Amino acid sequence: MGQVIAPFGIKGWLRIRGFTEETDALAGYEYWWLQLASGWKRFQLAETAVGNKGMTALLAEIVDRTQAETLRNASIALSRSELPQLDADEFYWADLVGFNVITASQETIGVLEGLLETGSADVLVVKGDRQHLIPAALIIEVDPQGKTICADWGLDY
Repeated sequence: MGQVIAPFGIKGWLRIRGFTEETDALAGYEYWWLQLASGWKRFQLAETAVGNKGMTALLAEIVDRTQAETLRNASIALSRSELPQLDADEFYWADLVGFNVITASQETIGVLEGLLETGSADVLVVKGDRQHLIPAALIIEVDPQGKTICADWGLDY
């Protein structure tokens, strides 16, 4: 859902890069899970702020810059149960990883390994005979039961 970029100030605040559509979307959750060297650990969100350089956050357990420094580059996750319910035609990207990606003519391109957010467009990272970077805008259909994604893409692209 996001990443801790670095400490911010001396009181334990963190600069956050969210992987969400809205800059402050992570502010609406009481708890965040952070991936540390020792594994995932739950933290209570105490306060957030949004400025011209993005979002900053203060976690209840972090009281100074030294503690904040230990969280540099930590991945941020949320409990699945806290995420909003989606409509039938909506998906969380994480749920699509591992799906087979096919062309409109039913040729197999490969398996979805992940997603790149480039700023201008989301891009599917598909591993087949070689790696394909397919703009998400070219998705024709997602079949969750068949675990496939159909894209307007050719094997020779």
